[in-house]
Amino acid sequence: MCTSPGGYPVHTVNWYQGNTSVVQSGSPSVTESNGLYNVSRYVTFTPTSADDGRIYICQSFYSGYPQLLQSSSVRFILNQRPHISPILSQTAVEGSSHTLPCEAQSKPPATFRWYKKGLNDIIYQTSGTIAFNQGPYTISLVKRSHSGIYTCTADNTILSRDEKDVTLTVQYPPDVTVVVENTTSLMSESRLICKASGVPNTYTFHPTWSQHWPEYGKIRDWTGSLNTLTLSNLTYAHSGYYTCSATNGIHVSGTGHQYMPGSGYLLVKDAPVITFPADTSHRIASDLGQKVSSTLYVYSNSGDVNVSVFKVLNDSRGASSVGSVNISYLTVQLPVFNNIVPMWGFLVNISLFMEEAEDFGVYEAIVSNVIGNRTLRINIETQENTATAGSFVASIAGGVIGGILVCAIIVLSIILLWRRDEIQCFCKRRALQNEGTYEASHARPDNNEHPYSGCQNQPRIESTSHFDTNSFPTNGQLYEQLQQSSGNRQEYELLESSTARQAPSSNNDRVYENTTSR
Repeated sequence: MCTSPGGYPVHTVNWYQGNTSVVQSGSPSVTESNGLYNVSRYVTFTPTSADDGRIYICQSFYSGYPQLLQSSSVRFILNQRPHISPILSQTAVEGSSHTLPCEAQSKPPATFRWYKKGLNDIIYQTSGTIAFNQGPYTISLVKRSHSGIYTCTADNTILSRDEKDVTLTVQYPPDVTVVVENTTSLMSESRLICKASGVPNTYTFHPTWSQHWPEYGKIRDWTGSLNTLTLSNLTYAHSGYYTCSATNGIHVSGTGHQYMPGSGYLLVKDAPVITFPADTSHRIASDLGQKVSSTLYVYSNSGDVNVSVFKVLNDSRGASSVGSVNISYLTVQLPVFNNIVPMWGFLVNISLFMEEAEDFGVYEAIVSNVIGNRTLRINIETQENTATAGSFVASIAGGVIGGILVCAIIVLSIILLWRRDEIQCFCKRRALQNEGTYEASHARPDNNEHPYSGCQNQPRIESTSHFDTNSFPTNGQLYEQLQQSSGNRQEYELLESSTARQAPSSNNDRVYENTTSR
């Protein structure tokens, strides 16, 4: 409203916006006081943000008297309630920093407050300025728990406040678990499911699974199909932790790791495992009246074990158990696929007394638990039977070796018989060479036959002298003759040495033996 007081006559009052006349609202209001007139006029309009700051002018004048023109101006200030701009849905990756925007048009600037749906308290508050009428909310380290719907409000005490909702989606690698159900070796198969939970919820599963045993380590790798691993022909060895891995394309914050692992424990209950002795049967040798002991190492993943021993007759097990059994604990070496894993197990000592001959024979040790049993056959034999079996084996080996030796002796005998005459002649002539010096004291037989005539047709070793064995002096005579000269003593020593190296023959045996001993 614009009022021009104390004028005479009645004057004109108008409103202008710059040099442009604005639409007046109604006729001027005129009042008279003491002969003077007061004129008032107002203008009404619906302001917009474009009107904010505009200058409006009120003029009072008399037509034809411009010099009497009076004017007054006013700046239009438009106060606005906050109006928040639309906020798009937001996506952040776990481990990163993210800012939720909130901007408003208002005059004066607004105060911004942030809320999270489900929480009543203000989680963040800030004030805008004329230059920056915004209130963003920054999460410095995004966690998956930050996912949700957030509300930004703007209020400047002008009329009502404004508010906008925004949805924050936090992406993160999947949490992976293995869904498994314990089973027994009586079942045909077991299926393990690799389950992933992450954002986004589209996954790629790695085909390789790994199996580990607690406190030992990796056992082996398996190949699955999609997110499923199927195990068949189940035994205790299939027990263990199974690990699979999956990805949804989101890397672990700060790393290049993409596939996330997850594990689950599978227990396959099985019948006891006899780890020692390794064979399903073994033999023990004993004597009558002796106690026989047999030791077993047993593993069971299905509780304690029971052991019973039965005598076996005609392949039929006896009705009642025999002997005594003692069970304690120890560490056994358990075969798990291609690994040997130390595990707690049972030490089983079986005692049987061989009181009568009928006590020898075959026994079966039945080791059982809640799932099933294993059988070990024990064959107890007398020491004689064991020795006989050993002799039989030795006789076979000895027969082979003896046969070879017999063949060699036969061949050698044939060769010796074939060359007998040459060998005898050679031996006699060697003796002739060593003993020829004594021929001077002994006469040749009257028939002048050569004592080694059997060699006449053989190649001869020529000698300058010979002696006759039929007229050979006695031991005493020979010794006395040899003692007469040093030369003879040397020849005697030569004869003694030669005689010791050659085997005595026929009538000369006693002479050679005595000569050597002397």
